[in-house]
Amino acid sequence: MSMKHLPAGQPQFRTVRGSKPQGTAVAVYAHDETQLLFAASGMMQVYTNAGCWFVPLQLAVWIPTAR
Repeated sequence: MSMKHLPAGQPQFRTVRGSKPQGTAVAVYAHDETQLLFAASGMMQVYTNAGCWFVPLQLAVWIPTAR
């Protein structure tokens, strides 16, 4: 659901919680919504066309929409 088309009174964000075992890789993908991604435990390694980053617990990654 696009955030631009939410009915009046609806929150402008949603949360999704997931769990992945250590060492899990997620294939490259594009999405229609901006994401703020963080790890509640451990560390993430994020790859983009611009580079690779290690993301510790104290930080998050802002992923803009792929347009």
